[in-house]
Amino acid sequence: MVFGIVYGWLTTLVLLLLSMGIVNALHWTGQIRVYDPTIAGTDIVLSLLISAFVTSLGVLISLRSATAQGAQQTLMAVVLAPLLLVQIVPAVLLSVVPNGREIIRNVLFNTDFVGIMWYAIAVLLVLDVLLFLAAKARFKRSRLIVDA
Repeated sequence: MVFGIVYGWLTTLVLLLLSMGIVNALHWTGQIRVYDPTIAGTDIVLSLLISAFVTSLGVLISLRSATAQGAQQTLMAVVLAPLLLVQIVPAVLLSVVPNGREIIRNVLFNTDFVGIMWYAIAVLLVLDVLLFLAAKARFKRSRLIVDA
């Protein structure tokens, strides 16, 4: 399980460095552009917590699934469904609500994103601990060997 967490986290860190390199290559001003320290720290911490969350969730789902394909499909549905909602709600606001664009603009400009990130970190930390403990409690190597 630790390998999955580290793999997901390192992949995210590599992508963050790669994106910073691409921005510097395309918009070179004579200085290297780096992330704001708050953004960089938040990215590093959230990527670790999200990697641990998805890995622990994947272990729990795979223990209850009959096939690897079923586990993968269930995990993708559980992880991607909330992200799909985050995309659908603004689209509905723009198309259905008469002043949807203004509502979205007000939300974006009047939101304390740093506070939201601290809240997300706290929630993910609690979920990670709970999922890890649940996965650890349900994982029985002897049962896996006998069931094979």
